[in-house]
Amino acid sequence: GSQDDFQIYVWSVKTGRLLDVLAGHEGPVSGLAFSPTQPLLASCSWDKTVRTWDVYDGKSQLEVLQHSHDVLALAWRPDGKQLASATLDGQIYFWTAQDAAIEGVIEGRRDIRGGRLASDRRSAGNLSSGAAFTSLTYSADGSLLFAGGRSKHVCVYDVAEKVLLRRFQVTHNRSLDGVLDQLNSKHMTDAGPLQLIAHEDADSDDELLPAGGDPAAAADVPGTANRKRAVARTRALALSPTGATWAAATTEGLLLYALDAGLNFDPTDLTEALTPQAFHAALAGRAYVRALLIALRLGDPALLKHGLLSVPPQHVATAAGQLPPLFLQGMLSCMAECLEESPHMEYLLSWVKALLLAHGPALAAASGGGAALRAALARGGEA
Repeated sequence: GSQDDFQIYVWSVKTGRLLDVLAGHEGPVSGLAFSPTQPLLASCSWDKTVRTWDVYDGKSQLEVLQHSHDVLALAWRPDGKQLASATLDGQIYFWTAQDAAIEGVIEGRRDIRGGRLASDRRSAGNLSSGAAFTSLTYSADGSLLFAGGRSKHVCVYDVAEKVLLRRFQVTHNRSLDGVLDQLNSKHMTDAGPLQLIAHEDADSDDELLPAGGDPAAAADVPGTANRKRAVARTRALALSPTGATWAAATTEGLLLYALDAGLNFDPTDLTEALTPQAFHAALAGRAYVRALLIALRLGDPALLKHGLLSVPPQHVATAAGQLPPLFLQGMLSCMAECLEESPHMEYLLSWVKALLLAHGPALAAASGGGAALRAALARGGEA
C-alpha cells in the first residue's frame, strides 16, 4: 500500500512480477491484511474507509466500510468471519465479513491514553484527544484482541463482551518521552519545555565563528544538538499460535510476554551443541553452571548427578545463585535421588541450603515446592 499515490500493488511472490494495481482509496493506505479463510484482501486508509478486494479473480473492489475518522489499522479474526479496524479517534470497530455489517464498537480512547509528552500543553483531562491504536491482532481462538499504538500501553479486549481485560505498560524508561503521567509545570515556558530550549549566551564569541555549525548536529546524530527524545510507542503486535506468548515491537525494542514465568532466554542453546561431549568439555573448563545447564537440557540423570557432585564445595553457593529458576525443579529432583543413594550427605545439604537461600521465593511460589526433596530429607532424618 502506498502513501503517495494511494494505490495498492500486488506482486507474485514466486515470480516477483507485478500482477495488479488496485485503485480506489483517496488517501494514504495505512494497513493491509489478507483473510485467513477467504480470497479477500482488506485495506484501510486515511480516507476514512476500509475496502475489501478480490485479488485472485480480478473482481477488484467488493465492499467499502465507511468510518467517521481516519482508519489506522485492521486485523482479521482467525476464522475469517470478523474484521476489526482502529480509527484516529481511538475507537475499534468490528465488522462481519459476510455482509459488511457492524457488530460493535469499543471506545478505546480512554484505555490507551497514558503518558504525557514534554511538549504537551494540554491538560490531563484532554490527554486522550491524540491517543489512537495503530496495531491490532487477534488471539488464536479469536476471543481476545490486542491493541497498541500511540501510547506506552497495550490493551487486551474481550471480543464478545467488548470490554477491557488488561493493560500492559511496555516501558518504564523515563529517558523516553511519553512515559510520565504528570509533568512539572515549572519546566514549561512560553517558548516551550525548558529541556528542549538551547540555552546559549548571546554575548558568546561563537557569533564570530564562520557559519556552518556542527556537522554531526546537522546530520541529527544522537547526543548532539538534537534535544528531542524518542517517544514511547508500540509499532506492531503479534501472538504465537498457541497463545502462550505475544510480542510487541516498541520504541525500546522487541518485547516478549509469556504465560510461563520460567520461560527464559538461555544462550547455551546458541553457543554450544547440547551433547555429552560439550558437558564434559564444560566441566574440564570449570564452567560448572554451563555443564549443569547442558545436563538439564539433555535430561540425562547420570550426567546431571555427575555434574552436581563435580562442583567444588567453595563454588556451590555461586553455582546455585546462577541457575535460572526454570531448572530448579530438575535440580531438586536430582538432589532428592542423590540424598537416598549417595554418602555425601553434608555436601548435598550444602546444595540444598544454597538453593533455598538463592531461590527461596521462587520455590515457595512454584507448584509442588520441592515435595520430592522434602520427602527425601524426611526419610534421611528418620534414618
